Amino acid sequence: SLQYLPQLLEIFKNSRSNYALLVAATSVNALVNYEWNKMSQDERLELRLFLMQYLAARGEEGSGVAEFVLGSVIKTIARIVKLGWFDGNRHREIIDQVARLYKTSASHCRLALRLLLQLVEEFNSSGGNRAEMRSLTQQRKSAVSFRDIALYPAVQMAQSTLQRLRNREGLGPLSPIEERGITENTMKLLTACLGYDFIGTNADESADDVGTVQLPSGWRPIAHDPTLVITLFEFFANTEPPISSSAMQSLILLSSVRRSLYPSEQDRAHFLNQIMRGIREILSSQRGLQHEANYHEFCRLLGRLKSNYQLSELVGAEGYYEWLELAKNFTVTSFEQWHFSKNSMQYLLTLWGRLVAAVPYAHRAAPVPPPGGTESTEMHQSTENNPQPAKPQASILEACVIQVAKKIY
Repeated sequence: SLQYLPQLLEIFKNSRSNYALLVAATSVNALVNYEWNKMSQDERLELRLFLMQYLAARGEEGSGVAEFVLGSVIKTIARIVKLGWFDGNRHREIIDQVARLYKTSASHCRLALRLLLQLVEEFNSSGGNRAEMRSLTQQRKSAVSFRDIALYPAVQMAQSTLQRLRNREGLGPLSPIEERGITENTMKLLTACLGYDFIGTNADESADDVGTVQLPSGWRPIAHDPTLVITLFEFFANTEPPISSSAMQSLILLSSVRRSLYPSEQDRAHFLNQIMRGIREILSSQRGLQHEANYHEFCRLLGRLKSNYQLSELVGAEGYYEWLELAKNFTVTSFEQWHFSKNSMQYLLTLWGRLVAAVPYAHRAAPVPPPGGTESTEMHQSTENNPQPAKPQASILEACVIQVAKKIY
């Protein structure tokens, strides 16, 4: 009941027990879920501002407030913002408040990123508490409004933070715990923003794979950032899960961006070259693949590559034959160590199945390069709509497939 709300807020003000604070935070969250319609707009705003002030005052590292308490407070703030999104513009100021919190200190930077992540997940979720009583139409209305107003500033904050972490500048001195916390929240925020349901088509949230990512046209600077792909591959190779696996999830989403977002085929080909180069480097060095979560996400990236690109585009990319040989060796090794990679086999099989199925529709006039030689990049105009098999390309792919098939059977 709302009559107990003042007592719960007194616990926040006076208690130093994390368990008492957790009970208070959980109870406030329950009141928001079940008693929302009984609260006036001013009461809703006052409650959110109180929790934001608490987060700013007690969010410093060493304050004694446990992470699970701060997480519960952040979850409640995000729920209040979502339910009150159309109560005028007062709750929409949350992005500016998060930006100010972001600049306060390293600890507050981590909390600001975590709050943004919770907001993105909250607005993107079609579920929720049964007491919320929100129709699908109301959910989409909120999600679209949040997308248009707040999502792009959120992904910009994630992108800029990622570059600062990479260059080790602009965030001040960080302890190892602070750096890891900021990096983890940044990666998760970037993945959540790229995986947002932009047009309301993510019907099956249990699906392990992704379809085409419908980034808005205004997001071209994000998708075309030449350093973003390089940075994500670096974090994948040099960190551990969940940071590295989140970096690979972002790469999977970027590689699934709709074709029309690129101004020209040359821009799309340049992006593909970056992805192929990063994959070749990982396959050659095996860096990051010792972790099962990384291994799984990397297999997902290989599987998505052929789903979003035609075989003729892959053949025209730099280092295609090297990539093909490395992918073949990686697949054979995966079947030899199937106990480690059994949940990832489907993506590798999907890759080879689609490569073989597309051979009759690809054209290539260039001869097969000799071992150790350079690859020709002269390509005839090709399309997968007019099937004309290309024997040199087919023979190389056939040889790889035969080796993979022998290992399977």
